[in-house]
Amino acid sequence: MQEAEYSASCLHFTIEYRFCKRAVAIAQPLIWKNDRRENIIQDGDSMWDIVSKVLIGVLSALLISACTYYVTKIRSVLKKQADEQEAMRKGLKALLRDRIIQMYNHYYNQRCIPIYARDNIGSLHAEYKALGGNGTIDGLVKKLMSLDTDASHAAEHEDRSVV
Repeated sequence: MQEAEYSASCLHFTIEYRFCKRAVAIAQPLIWKNDRRENIIQDGDSMWDIVSKVLIGVLSALLISACTYYVTKIRSVLKKQADEQEAMRKGLKALLRDRIIQMYNHYYNQRCIPIYARDNIGSLHAEYKALGGNGTIDGLVKKLMSLDTDASHAAEHEDRSVV
């Protein structure tokens, strides 16, 4: 009985060894050692040496594939975040531009501007320019800053323009 088990074990080992040899024969041209292009697998290697060398190659390929996948995934997430940030920047710039135009329409019609509104417009304009705003708003802000801050002076200028 022990001889039968030993014989079956040897047969099993032989089949596994032949299978590994065939797998190695297929993979062998792909596996090279350093730049000398020497075969890593030698004829005298045991089955476990062959299996370990093939497994190292396969695991290396899997590791490289996984790293490539995650780097690609991280890049796509970063691109999406950059696109969202750009959209937020453009939206904020549009809101600042709209608010400056509203303030221009309101205070330019009154021919005067309170000091707090002048400071506010200055702050809005500085942030608008930091976001890459254009020169159209510069002209409106310049006109607003030239308005009087005292309503009595604005009324005098209005009376003079009527006469």
